[in-house]
Amino acid sequence: MANRSSNISSAKKSDIINSSNSSLNSSSTSTSDIKSLQLKKLIGKVKQSKIIFVGTYTERRLVQRVTSEYRDIVVVNKEEEDLIACLKKIQRVIHEEFGDEKWLGITCNQVEGESLDYNLWVELDKVPFGKHWFQMKSLKIKDNTVQLQLKYLRSFQATDREYLHDDNQPTFDLNKILTYNNMCEAIKFTAVLVMSIITLSGHVLWHTSNYSIKITRELSNLIRALTPVIFGFYELLSKCIGGIYWLIYMLFQGNSRGPIMPPPMAIMPNNKQRSYNHQNYYR
Repeated sequence: MANRSSNISSAKKSDIINSSNSSLNSSSTSTSDIKSLQLKKLIGKVKQSKIIFVGTYTERRLVQRVTSEYRDIVVVNKEEEDLIACLKKIQRVIHEEFGDEKWLGITCNQVEGESLDYNLWVELDKVPFGKHWFQMKSLKIKDNTVQLQLKYLRSFQATDREYLHDDNQPTFDLNKILTYNNMCEAIKFTAVLVMSIITLSGHVLWHTSNYSIKITRELSNLIRALTPVIFGFYELLSKCIGGIYWLIYMLFQGNSRGPIMPPPMAIMPNNKQRSYNHQNYYR
């Protein structure tokens, strides 16, 4: 009986141990599945986000203790809030998934516990040093490293984002603008502006009509005074032109007929000559 009871108790203990081991294995597999699922979701979100940001390509450095390969360092501006939030999430998920097994190509410069700039250790293809536009493509997991893949878009110009250099620029808040006092002032200003425009239009119309009446009167007086002068000048001009034409006509007419010879003068009139002949006959 004692041996039987001992066998039963040992069997129960082995069952308990096996069940605990199976529960531990199931819990470990479930946690690993959850972690892998989180990583897959993270990679999918990174691919779908396609965040466009401004980064400064500062240097190319050798990562000797991890891969013995060169990596290009891109410094992210502090104003890229969406990208920084995504980078923090990537750091958290990769740390939960791999711990210190894999090196993550995302570092942060900190001063007195405050994060200043994020550095991306990536691989670029023939990109000059300086500030450029980049696009986040995906998350690359290779051997013992995890790094972002970036797409180079174009170089950064000062006219693209002037607010990056202007820290004192006030933020635009619509609620602070659309207040009761501002609306009342806007209505008053609009009413005054409309009344001013109407008054100005009336004054312009009155002065224009008065000026046009005065111009019409002065033009009528001028026309009345110039009418005799114009007609006299017209008559003089017509006479001068007519005289010139008549002179030309007379010159050409005289040359065609030849000179006019005057008739010969008689020594004595015919009647007197006849009476003289009759007197001589009767004598």
